[in-house]
Amino acid sequence: YIAKKRFGQNFLTNQLIIEKLVSLIQPRKDDVMVEIGPGLGALTYPLLNCVDHLHVIEIDRYIIPILQEKCPAPGFEPAIFLSQ
Repeated sequence: YIAKKRFGQNFLTNQLIIEKLVSLIQPRKDDVMVEIGPGLGALTYPLLNCVDHLHVIEIDRYIIPILQEKCPAPGFEPAIFLSQ
């Protein structure tokens, strides 16, 4: 998937940074989290390993099926935010 400049997309890929971010967030199993702009799920997947409920809001409607395919977890609820 190629990042779209019109959405300001810049996908996180550095595993060390991802691990550091998750460590700083310190997610707990009973947390209900909202991720805005999950992109291709660099933070989404590690967070799903830590929390029971994760809601994501994405502006790019073509990314949602990618996330759903990779994350069929019961507590994962993607949504699309459509801008005019």
